[in-house]
Amino acid sequence: MLKKLAIVLTISVIILTFNFLGIAEEIQAHEIILDFPQQIEVEEEVDIEISFGHFPEMYDYEHSFFAELENGELKVIKPDGSEKELGFTREMEEAYSAAFTPSEAGIYWLTFTSKRPVVDRTDDGDGKQLRYYDAKAPLKVSADEEDLAVPETDLAVEVVSAGNIQNNAGEEITLQVLYEGEPAADQSLSVVSPLEEVQTYTTDEKGEFVFTPEEEGVWFIHVSNLTDTEKEGEFGGEDYDRIRYNSAFYMEIEEEEGWLF
Repeated sequence: MLKKLAIVLTISVIILTFNFLGIAEEIQAHEIILDFPQQIEVEEEVDIEISFGHFPEMYDYEHSFFAELENGELKVIKPDGSEKELGFTREMEEAYSAAFTPSEAGIYWLTFTSKRPVVDRTDDGDGKQLRYYDAKAPLKVSADEEDLAVPETDLAVEVVSAGNIQNNAGEEITLQVLYEGEPAADQSLSVVSPLEEVQTYTTDEKGEFVFTPEEEGVWFIHVSNLTDTEKEGEFGGEDYDRIRYNSAFYMEIEEEEGWLF
């Protein structure tokens, strides 16, 4: 049964500017930035960058949380569902880096997770929050479109395909937001285009929403304020009475013969 969820809107990290010509708003909200080429060949090394800031390239490496990313976890989920943890290092000021070389064709996931210290929002009625950040993106390795098998990840918040895994620019896409395997109904989220145009959506009773990517390139889907008020515990010596999830999903859309995940 889906646990009770609360949507927490933190105005201090979200800046909205309205455009009356059809593009609803631009959003500035911190998230994990996970960047790598999403289509490669078998035995081709893929370079991975992990940072913190605003999609696509507004890095906030001076933020206190950026240094704490070194305690995060970077994993690759292989086509058969098996997992491998990848090491990463800070070789540049604004990002951490890693590399991975796939030995077989198929669809992989790359995921990164990190916990931020407990934030006390009791004065605002939002309790003591453990901030949980994650990001994921698919990696397609020289596989035929008709033979794609998509492995599962172990992330608490998931954005998954509710229809065909093959999608081109200009084609309607139906996605579903899940929390611990259950549909997350009435969940707000943002979809950011490669041109940094932002649209906001709210999922229906099945946790689904529909949008049409008009441009090729990497699209960003952001679930920033899904909060479970039934999660309690201790982290870093501080007690918390809820977990707030900040989940980032990056997908590449092609002009022709595109694919989703």
